[in-house]
Amino acid sequence: MKNQEIDLAVLSEDELMQKQKKLRGVTIGSSISMAILTGVLTYLAITTQQYALLVGSVALPLSILPGVIAWNKVNKEVKARGLR
Repeated sequence: MKNQEIDLAVLSEDELMQKQKKLRGVTIGSSISMAILTGVLTYLAITTQQYALLVGSVALPLSILPGVIAWNKVNKEVKARGLR
């Protein structure tokens, strides 16, 4: 499987800023939903005494890690170009 990562250096300034805004929104939205879902899973694990659900509440937030990494790469490219 090929790496489908876009080379940020070839993007125009407008495309880079749009990508930054989109990644910020997606990452923040995902973080909020993961926090709520983690809280619900933790509550269910404690109230039903099915502690296997705690594995999901620990592992679930790791799913936003790729979004955070991509957002940091875009932020570094924006700072390198001096767009902020």
